[in-house]
Amino acid sequence: MRSELLQKFESNWDTMSENEQEKAAEIHQWFCHLHLLANMGDSINKALKEYEKIITDGTGKLGRSQLPTFSSWSDKDSAAVRCIRTVCSALVSGGNASSGCPEDFKTYLFSKGKTCRLKRFEHTRFNIIFENAGAVIYHRNDIIDFFSKSSSSSLNMLQKSVLSDLQDKTIFQEILSVATIGQIITTPFLRLIDSKTVATHILDLNQHFLQLQINLKQWSKDPSDLISGETVLFPEVPPCKDDIFDAVFLNHVLPDTDVISESASLMSTHLYLTVSRLLKNQLPEGCHGTDNETIREESLTVPKHNRTSEKNFADFKQIRHFKPNASIEHIEATLMWVNNKTVEWLDLMDPEIKNAKITLAMKRAPEFISKWHERKIQLKQNRLEKLKEKETEKARKDAQSIKNKQTALDTLQMLNLQPCNTVQDVTEMLQKCRTEKEKEAALKAQITFYKFVIILPNIEHKLFFFSKDKKKFNSEQLMLNFVKILNKKTDLLLACNDDNELVSNERRKQLLKEKKDNLLSNQKKSVESVLEE
Repeated sequence: MRSELLQKFESNWDTMSENEQEKAAEIHQWFCHLHLLANMGDSINKALKEYEKIITDGTGKLGRSQLPTFSSWSDKDSAAVRCIRTVCSALVSGGNASSGCPEDFKTYLFSKGKTCRLKRFEHTRFNIIFENAGAVIYHRNDIIDFFSKSSSSSLNMLQKSVLSDLQDKTIFQEILSVATIGQIITTPFLRLIDSKTVATHILDLNQHFLQLQINLKQWSKDPSDLISGETVLFPEVPPCKDDIFDAVFLNHVLPDTDVISESASLMSTHLYLTVSRLLKNQLPEGCHGTDNETIREESLTVPKHNRTSEKNFADFKQIRHFKPNASIEHIEATLMWVNNKTVEWLDLMDPEIKNAKITLAMKRAPEFISKWHERKIQLKQNRLEKLKEKETEKARKDAQSIKNKQTALDTLQMLNLQPCNTVQDVTEMLQKCRTEKEKEAALKAQITFYKFVIILPNIEHKLFFFSKDKKKFNSEQLMLNFVKILNKKTDLLLACNDDNELVSNERRKQLLKEKKDNLLSNQKKSVESVLEE
């Protein structure tokens, strides 16, 4: 595609040699390194959800989730991340407008000679979860004291949620672990990427990425160096030892820090896998892992991040928020005005020339508006076509879903079968079958029924397959898959009735080790398969 475009727009294309054309058409794959921070936030959230299931023996219920009052509230995030988000929603300006109380909290902090260190999540994508984790640790006692001064009946549900989560010892230690990673890893990493004096060329980051990967692998086994606060991952940008840093590492002297160590270990494992996956091009053996003069010259102007484009999206969202009826041409003009620094350009201009250009722009305005109206009609037509396509696709999927359900029910009825709910039901059903073919047909009908009618959440799709590598499953293989499906259903039913007791320390450590070994094993297999290819 690049070659085709160059042929159209490069006037000297035909005079170039074949090698020159290949070099001109070559595309180097570089990525915005700030997005690694966003992915790190997702990784630690996933790790904490897994850890919470380990310590609660599968329920994952901590803090507010243990209270019947919040049984109808959905929890997509881990308890620790949920707590950080709800604290900011309740106590930061621009958070929850109906249930938040940011001004009251600021007044409370002012009376104690403090300022609010929490930040709003909206419009602050990179590193925000780690920064706010440190702020929550810093303000934890203030927040609990602030809400405790009010009677329970006067607190709304959001405030009760914040209070119940912050008072949970396990959640507190998890947040402490997240804040530790923020202080030692992500905040220095952000400063490294933003710095205009350190690692000025994008290839200069390679050594830092390798060191990050090495340390994360070490911390996945033993995070004691990480949680001590003494490690300096990037010497050129050491951690900023402010009051939040002191608050985070002062709490590490608590008598019971197993949760901090264990959660930090599992999060380091997930972060190691994330870094190995997203930074593979600039790690050893990656396509940009070797720092040679050719690549260095070709990538001289490559920025370390894509913050400019991200800022455009943020500004666009901000304009639409405060001016919901603003037209697209107004938004485009505003963004161009900001990006091109038009004000500075006009201020440096001679007054006569400036007036002439402004007069010319005013004369051309009607022509621009006319063209925009034509473009707006075309945009509206394109949107209508997309809406029709979506409606057609939804109708097709709905019809197919109904057809699949009806087919599954008809198949059971044709075979004179009832849906199996237990392994005993499956055994009895198979005993009535006389041939291998009848067993396969019965099991396929049951599996199809569970796939299209019961529809269990979070289940492996491969359990519903009837073949692998073009080899059909026999009744034994189908039986194994169907039993796993039934076990999944049983687990879901039991999860609704499980208590909230934490599992023992030994069991917890065993499950934690199994989880980390499994993650690293999968990554090793993935690397081996790539090398074989």
